[in-house]
Amino acid sequence: MLRSQERHDKILFEINSHYLSHKEMDEALAGARKAMDEALAFSISLRRMQLKILSFYPHGVRDVFTTYEC
Repeated sequence: MLRSQERHDKILFEINSHYLSHKEMDEALAGARKAMDEALAFSISLRRMQLKILSFYPHGVRDVFTTYEC
């Protein structure tokens, strides 16, 4: 994830260096980084919720996957 974020920051910097001031660029990157962090936190909490739900219903989940196999 960190590599992707660094690559994204570099690409944004190169593209926007001609259009935005340095301060505006820093603010935009900080906003983008915050949004990515929030999305990551949301996906982690969603995954934890999914695993918790699956752990409560192990027999029903297994039946669902075996019933609908092609």
